[in-house]
Amino acid sequence: MKKNIIFMLILVALLSLTSCGNRTERFSETGFDSPEDAIITYLEGLRDSDLERMVSAFAIETLVENFSLEEQLNRFQVYDTRMEPRLPNTNEFITEINVERRRGSVVDWISRQIIFLSGPDLAELAGQGIHRVDDESEGFVRQFNESLDALNLQSIEILGFIPLQAFDDLVNALEEHLALQTIVFNSDQLIGRIAVFELDGETFFLAVDVVNYDGRWYILHLGGGTGTMLGFNDNWQGILLPRYTELFDILQAMVPLSTES
Repeated sequence: MKKNIIFMLILVALLSLTSCGNRTERFSETGFDSPEDAIITYLEGLRDSDLERMVSAFAIETLVENFSLEEQLNRFQVYDTRMEPRLPNTNEFITEINVERRRGSVVDWISRQIIFLSGPDLAELAGQGIHRVDDESEGFVRQFNESLDALNLQSIEILGFIPLQAFDDLVNALEEHLALQTIVFNSDQLIGRIAVFELDGETFFLAVDVVNYDGRWYILHLGGGTGTMLGFNDNWQGILLPRYTELFDILQAMVPLSTES
């Protein structure tokens, strides 16, 4: 009987260690030496169809642990159940919910980017957010599958970064916005970056908010304050295509670029 109890205790301990190990691996958050490294990791993950590498570029558990619901309420004066994290970190169980919600939001942003990158028709759909299908469901799904299947992510080439200083009229407003967000996310620093990459020979711009915790950099939002200040559509998740706005011509004039901001 005593041997059975000891065996069960050892088994429970081993299962607990395995569970913790899986959770750590799933939410790998080593952070990066620079904002550019975080964004490059994200784009390389997109190029290689590696979802976990893409997610690892974001602050997830780190953000949840540092996020201040009180500061967010102080700033916006409203509680919105759509925001994330949506709950105070009352206990371990609630914190785990916030972590899963944050990861879910990140994957949702990625899925929207995939829609936007899958061709002109789906890009229009992504820009609208809602598309009425009526009796065309079979054709719509067939076209959706064909567009996703034809998406040549392996062709992605990262060209570099555009310095935000090129936008003198926006930099001050963006820095002020991000400084307020720094308080909400209890971070050391929060900055914007614009990356440039090619997909199937077509140029894309990616606006990103990047956050610093303890000297390490993580992606905070795709688009975020940086995309909003530049006039990107929120539904595009930080991506800009040449066919949508004259801003593309302004950005295009700044290419070629270095690999640093």
